[in-house]
Amino acid sequence: MYLFLYLYVFLLKFIYFFLKLFPIKNKIVFVSRQSDKPSLDLLMLAKKINELDKDVKVVFVTKRATKNVVAILKSSIILLRQMYHMATSKVCITDGYNIAVSVLNHKKRLIIVQLWHSLGAIKKFGYQTLYSSRDKRIAEIMKMHKNYDYVNGCSKGMIKYYSKAFGYEEDKLYPFGLPRVDYLISNYDSMKDKVYSIYPKLKNKKIILYIPTFRDNDNYKINELISSIDLEKYVLIIKKHPRMNVQIDPQDGLYICNEFNSFSLLPVADYIITDYSGMMIEAAAIDKPIYLYVYDLDDYKNNPGINMNLENEFKGYVFKDASDLYNCLDSQKYNYSLLEKFKNKYVVSIKGDITDNIANFILEKGVYNSESKN
Repeated sequence: MYLFLYLYVFLLKFIYFFLKLFPIKNKIVFVSRQSDKPSLDLLMLAKKINELDKDVKVVFVTKRATKNVVAILKSSIILLRQMYHMATSKVCITDGYNIAVSVLNHKKRLIIVQLWHSLGAIKKFGYQTLYSSRDKRIAEIMKMHKNYDYVNGCSKGMIKYYSKAFGYEEDKLYPFGLPRVDYLISNYDSMKDKVYSIYPKLKNKKIILYIPTFRDNDNYKINELISSIDLEKYVLIIKKHPRMNVQIDPQDGLYICNEFNSFSLLPVADYIITDYSGMMIEAAAIDKPIYLYVYDLDDYKNNPGINMNLENEFKGYVFKDASDLYNCLDSQKYNYSLLEKFKNKYVVSIKGDITDNIANFILEKGVYNSESKN
């Protein structure tokens, strides 16, 4: 396996050598393996960059990573497109690990920005989760998270975790936040209206939104949570992770809302139940009461691991038992000062200036700066 990876990297470098013969253009390329379409964050950032400078060309080359054989072949074509645009761009922006970004030797003129797709490193990732010698060897061969010039650390409170996950000194990380916080703040009412247009019965209801994190072992206790909630008093919306295999039986007061993702449902929720998801930061940005349903907390601390001390951050709102959680929620007593403290620590801004700040930084550092990298 290791030999195959070495040969694969060598082939990519060989091809890239010739692609780098093409001239650099006034261009920024966005590359992603998170989805087949650009994320809201990337779209908002690209739009803002073009508003600030119409002469900068913006290109998206995105393809969700998958193990499907046909999809892998298609991804190879996408990878070649990414390589071409990296060779001919001034700036490359990625929102996750990207093979071409990390393993190749780029032109000195290319500035690479890591705009990680999550607002918070609640659970460990990247170099924090390389436990076996095999994983460490593969990460070394594939140059995991190498070649970044600047990394979005999301907030001052998160920088130390991102530093460990990416393997960079903290001075390489910047607490920018993500554009979607701007969107959430400025489009709060219209987002609610979109949900109500599809689900008019949700109007004037007390809504609990449950956002569970994906678990490799399929260990979910969703039915325990459902049975603990009075569905005549509350509406429960469960947003399953796309990779979850749990069957949920429909009943009155229980919604799945497949037309919307978790982010789009945040404005209609009166209460948020989650566990280790970074979505708690988006929820805090709009002052939604947050309750943590962490029945597997002890196991999760060991694998993959948790960065922050959830029991301290949400003291009094961390539960292993669904009934205890519901009783607390139903009491209608919530410590908003605790939520405000969390918000101030992990949400960079609610002024609508996050997108502007990132766009201006990228233009200054990557487009207008003609000097080569050190």
